[in-house]
Amino acid sequence: MNNYALLTHDFKIVKADSNGQLCAVTLSSLSSLDNIVYVSQRGADWSLLVTSPLKLWFDNQTRRVNRAFAAGAIAIEVEAQPSFCRLKLCEGGCLTVESSGEIIYQNKNDSYCDEKDVFRFLSPTDLKILWHVAKHRWALDPDAISIELNEFKSSFKEIHFGPLTLSLEVFLNFIKRSSYEKEIVFLAHNNIYRAVLLKPAILLAAFGEKVVNQLSVALESIADPGDFEGNIFIVTNVAHKGIERVVPHKLRPMCQFLHMEAYEYTDYIAIRQTIISSGILDQYSPILYMDIDVVINVPLEGLLCRGALEKYFSAQIEYWHPDFREAVSTGQLLYSQDPYPVEKREGGFNSGIFFLPNFSQNKAYFDRAFYTHMSYTTYYGRGVIPFPEQHVLNYALRKMQASDLALVTELTEVGGFNGMEVVQHYGAMNVTLARGFVHFWCTSSSDRGWLMADYLARIRKYRASLSYKEN
Repeated sequence: MNNYALLTHDFKIVKADSNGQLCAVTLSSLSSLDNIVYVSQRGADWSLLVTSPLKLWFDNQTRRVNRAFAAGAIAIEVEAQPSFCRLKLCEGGCLTVESSGEIIYQNKNDSYCDEKDVFRFLSPTDLKILWHVAKHRWALDPDAISIELNEFKSSFKEIHFGPLTLSLEVFLNFIKRSSYEKEIVFLAHNNIYRAVLLKPAILLAAFGEKVVNQLSVALESIADPGDFEGNIFIVTNVAHKGIERVVPHKLRPMCQFLHMEAYEYTDYIAIRQTIISSGILDQYSPILYMDIDVVINVPLEGLLCRGALEKYFSAQIEYWHPDFREAVSTGQLLYSQDPYPVEKREGGFNSGIFFLPNFSQNKAYFDRAFYTHMSYTTYYGRGVIPFPEQHVLNYALRKMQASDLALVTELTEVGGFNGMEVVQHYGAMNVTLARGFVHFWCTSSSDRGWLMADYLARIRKYRASLSYKEN
């Protein structure tokens, strides 16, 4: 039995409402594909039905989808183009979609029929693809801009996808050739384009009441100037009420708290590997992990697009570690026990901020690093590996050639007291040079909170002055 969903001329999908009445709705408004109306062939006849949550058939008399068994048939008149059809009740009248989305039945002379009377047949696979594309944002390569499917400009012949206008037929044919959940490759204007799912998640970890003030500033910066839209996961052993009070009101609907206990350094440091390897973040792209001593100093949208389009894990190279193989904190121990060919000297990276484009391949690489850490710790004991999580990631991801450090290195500077050499090297927290992240790792824990807050206040003041000048 062949089933086809019905796409209207103005790019809406036909479904049955709670009363069984036919209506046309936007794809992005659907929370599921329940109650989608299909044209179904049964022998030589055709009828309308929904297949989930219950199989119900169309009643030609009441014109509702509510019958346990087909009651009446419809005639299909194929238009000049395949897959484009008019639907006629055997009792007379054809289905027509109004601008309001209401499906009505009109007796029309064929010469008076127009696009409102024509539907495009979609296979269940094509329907799933369009629904998936329509309900998400995407990052377009190489522009690194956020795009969406514009359902109001699209039709059943062509779609508007960000700045691109392209044939719906060609779009579907290209996407179906490979997995489309997180990356789509398609043809438009005779050019190949790549778009990546933009469904970002930020992962934070805060253990102990003493660091809540740092978390507070980090979250404030995610809200403004970060202007983040997505999901935030906060791993903590602090009571939820203690954490919730420092979450900016704007971010509260986005936050999910994951309670975990941590008793010593290995627990604290390995938490990011544990969470990412658990699968809880598998649906997101990209994942941004940041220590809570990090301040965001620009809107995140552009950075997240770039992070999503990365092929591999990205973190900041520490310039004072010119070769990761020689630094205790970035892989020396494990590399000395398992040396492998390295094309050139490359600095070790700091894992306090990283992007993980969440494709299955990268997840697999990250999992291998996690289990390397688990295995080594089980065999040799906790605390044997210095800076364990960072150490293991440097060793493992480089061995698997699964890191590209350029992006986060470009976006990150180090914050602290202006007299510090490392702070001077990165521009002394000059607000006019803001480009992404400022990591306050080089100061004592007691100083980080107020230093972060002071810097965030300066960034906000500077950005406000720019807005004032523009107006």
